[in-house]
Amino acid sequence: MGHAFDFYCDESGNSGGDFWNKDQPVYVLAGWLIKKEERFKVDGIVNKYKEKYYPYNKELKAKDIIETDKGAIFLVEIFTHVGQYATPFFYLAEKRYLVAAKLVEAFFDPAHNEQLSDDFTWLNKVKKEIAQKIYDKCYSTIDAYAELYKRPSLDLLHGLHETFVRELELKEESELANVVRGAIPHLDTILWEEEYGLTSLPKKASKTVNYPVFEALCNLLEHFARQQNIHKIRIFHDEIAQLEKAYLETFNIHRNAGKAIFQYQDGTYSYTHFDRIKTLRFAKSLEEPAIQVSDLLAGFISSICVRSLRGDYLNEKLKKLGMVYVIGHMLFPEINYGIKLATSSTSEQFIKKLKEDLE
Repeated sequence: MGHAFDFYCDESGNSGGDFWNKDQPVYVLAGWLIKKEERFKVDGIVNKYKEKYYPYNKELKAKDIIETDKGAIFLVEIFTHVGQYATPFFYLAEKRYLVAAKLVEAFFDPAHNEQLSDDFTWLNKVKKEIAQKIYDKCYSTIDAYAELYKRPSLDLLHGLHETFVRELELKEESELANVVRGAIPHLDTILWEEEYGLTSLPKKASKTVNYPVFEALCNLLEHFARQQNIHKIRIFHDEIAQLEKAYLETFNIHRNAGKAIFQYQDGTYSYTHFDRIKTLRFAKSLEEPAIQVSDLLAGFISSICVRSLRGDYLNEKLKKLGMVYVIGHMLFPEINYGIKLATSSTSEQFIKKLKEDLE
């Protein structure tokens, strides 16, 4: 490709430091990658459809649109037209599954567990399998960890550890229970890392879902740019006061880091240095139509996922759109010539039910 591109993005399902928020069970960061010289075309399309469908709205917001039949028709039209000039990317996170993954991160870290060798660090496929078992079988542990995450204390951590081991034993996961026992000598260190997360970045950013998802989506974009020989990407994120300093701090670390590349067990890549992503800026959605259509994409994905989780009605037009933009991009990268445009941290049940609901 070789062109300069701009990536405009926005989020849906932000619950800040309340990591396991049952009222907002998913978090989505989504956006559109646009050739720099074609951005004006996307702006024109967004303004055209706004004038056609919502002329009295100051800006386009998913929460004002998705619940109506008119909104479904509007989304089909605007996504189809914008998609002629822009490529959608997104990261979808199921928050309950993320808590299960956090438990793996805390108790199955070779640095804090004498039962594990250093090689386990790179076995992310195995880690996902363990997180799935925790998701399926350790309800009390997940709730207890969500509380610990909000207010770390040694008493809560000891109680969590005991609950974790007991639940695994009751669910006939004795091997995993024994591994968790291996973390007992290191509970003080595990607690220190939980507490460090409260101060390691401005405004407790590392304790949010937003922060790791943003970093992961940047990695996906960096990988895509290297695959497609894109030399320059600028990121424009909707304004987000709580996290802007942390995002910029982390982005600058990646821009100045050494050029190491890690490949995990499942074939995914992690880049310490962002070579193709050159800048990160924050923009007002009211002034940027491309941010508004990113809000629509994030809100649409979040809405159909939440409706699926709760068993709510899904409009037929939204179902078809969901099959293309959500299931298609996540499960069938071959429709994009094998190129990955989306990633997720979700349970197997979540994806299975979503696929069934959208078919």
